[in-house]
Amino acid sequence: SRLVPSTQSLTPSAVYRAWMEDTFVEAARCLSADEDLREKISRKNKDVEVALAAVQEKIHEAHFKLQWAASPDQEELLRLVGLGISAIAEIIPTGSYYRYHDIFRGSLSVAVYCVVTLRFLSTCSDSRSVGTADLPSLSEIHAALALTMQDWITIEDYLLGLCNCSNEIARLCITRVTLGDFAFPHKAFQWTSELFAGFRLLNFRNDTLRRRFDGIKYDVKRISEVQYDLVIRGISQASANPSAEGAASADLLDSHTK
Repeated sequence: SRLVPSTQSLTPSAVYRAWMEDTFVEAARCLSADEDLREKISRKNKDVEVALAAVQEKIHEAHFKLQWAASPDQEELLRLVGLGISAIAEIIPTGSYYRYHDIFRGSLSVAVYCVVTLRFLSTCSDSRSVGTADLPSLSEIHAALALTMQDWITIEDYLLGLCNCSNEIARLCITRVTLGDFAFPHKAFQWTSELFAGFRLLNFRNDTLRRRFDGIKYDVKRISEVQYDLVIRGISQASANPSAEGAASADLLDSHTK
């Protein structure tokens, strides 16, 4: 075997140089391993983004299809998203979640947005009143994505996803009216107003979440303007379905008496 010279035979300056060399070689090795892992996570996150794009396409159909309905493959698409997220979880070392969280946190909030928006649209298609009582909880989001890891989606990711939902529903409010769905603005206003009221209970710092929360206020305003335009034009929320006029009026009265 190769003999390793004893540090006792080296001068103090030589010992220091040897220590410095070993330290920086180890640092370079750690940095290289960290960079490799980040690249692996990024590649797997690309797969999650592709799966999310397929789900978002289903949501986008509500912008141009009057009779939108949940598709049979909807749950399978969400499951594929969950599989992609699970693949990321498998390669992250224990205790290092927040070290790499920024790489895939955008996908987590979009996943929340997809689950919540699909639940909202499915409830709307059932022709019944919509409120935040239909809002999936964080544990239900994990279940919808078939995630076995508990608390993988943080509360911040969840809240950012809800902010995305508010913005999408405000956009849908306009396109659904152009399709003839005059009941949609009422449901959208009820849902976003209750969501905004819930967010007001939280005390945010001046960060990204605070700025996104402020955006919900403008989403509610946009939806209320659509409602106002329908009212001054004499268009009832039940005009698209005259048989539902009584139920729609009852829902409206109930929303104002809560």
